[in-house]
Amino acid sequence: MSTFLLALYTMLLLIRPMDWWEPILGWQLVTVAAIATLLVTFPQIIENSGTLWRSLPEVKMGAAWVIGAAASYLPIFWLTGMSEIFQEIGKIYIYFFLVILLARSERGYQTILWTLLGCTIWMAIHAILQQHTGFGFGNKPPSWRVRDSETGTGVWQARAFGTFDDPNDLCLLFIISIPLFYAEFRSASPPLLKGLALLAIPIVGYGVFCTNSRGGYVGIFAMVIAYLMSRTKGMKRWLLLSLSVFTLTIIAPSRFSGGMFKDQDRSILWGDGIQMFKSHPLFGVGFKEFPEIQSDHKVAHNTYVHVLATTGVVGYLPFFAMIYFTVLHLRRTLKLDTALLKTDQIRLAGLFSACVGYFASIYFLSRQTTHLLYILLGLAGAKAIGACRTPEMFTAVFTQTGKDWRNALLWAFGSIGFMWVTIRIVNAAG
Repeated sequence: MSTFLLALYTMLLLIRPMDWWEPILGWQLVTVAAIATLLVTFPQIIENSGTLWRSLPEVKMGAAWVIGAAASYLPIFWLTGMSEIFQEIGKIYIYFFLVILLARSERGYQTILWTLLGCTIWMAIHAILQQHTGFGFGNKPPSWRVRDSETGTGVWQARAFGTFDDPNDLCLLFIISIPLFYAEFRSASPPLLKGLALLAIPIVGYGVFCTNSRGGYVGIFAMVIAYLMSRTKGMKRWLLLSLSVFTLTIIAPSRFSGGMFKDQDRSILWGDGIQMFKSHPLFGVGFKEFPEIQSDHKVAHNTYVHVLATTGVVGYLPFFAMIYFTVLHLRRTLKLDTALLKTDQIRLAGLFSACVGYFASIYFLSRQTTHLLYILLGLAGAKAIGACRTPEMFTAVFTQTGKDWRNALLWAFGSIGFMWVTIRIVNAAG
């Protein structure tokens, strides 16, 4: 029952029927589903929270990220702002924790995963309807994006509801779902699920086209890199990763148009974020203050820069470590190789590609408070746990050493230096 309620809550978050379906228009279904899920799941939370807390540093870091975000208003002692941020990020953290808790079993994982994938299919059909009829479900039209301000030419971009009203977010959902569908096609036993996964790939692929989001190429590029990383080892892997991120940082701010160093809006915003961090390195400028301080009142369009600028090292370090340990545990589980079930190998590889694709894509979008990030983090953590069928396997993956924590800190601080250097290069070249 608890897994069903979490799946229902996830569906309501993603497709938001209360925003477009007339019979339930305006109903507070998300709140009702959240309360019901917590009430039913409470005994499991009490029973398992200690184990998850001790075993998964990403759970600890997620909690620290909530505190760090709220603490961004500590220097001005704005208690109301701290309370609001704590509640806002706290709700998302609880959702992330519940995904890990309830998706550890095969049945739980499949329920939450196929809720995500089913909603993706629905939104892909919605996008295709917008492309061919001018309206999707709920009579929602696509958005018009002007590409040339002089001629007024542009493109129609498919969009859905809630978070996915932004075509970039909708495109990213489609892109990260493709390796998950492919993994299910290769691993699912029921012929119906196998066939549905195979059929969904071209439908969702066409949905990517309907969004006309050139930023979506970042996700595709990153997933290809994730695959290549899985085929390389040692220093080659990290050189490939560093070169890829550097290449994206140089090219992607221009949204792949007008040459390498033209239209540098994003890199300028990133530079503004670095300046905010330099002026407030400990607690940042305040969780919601980036657009208030930025001269054009825009967000950073880079999740990592945004978190760094608004919450300082107090918020950035746990946020980065939450992602770092999730990827680390995915990689360690994949390295178990022959000890894993074949289906788990395939699904873990699909999750790894989806996660790397999304984590790279949010380098060009501010998405630190969207649920999709935490669904992926939760599913990755849950699958890594579920794939460890013996205590020895679990110990090999989830035993943390001092070296692991040092590496997390080194990568976090190194990422700050890396962003500062590459952003300076882009802006100097422009």
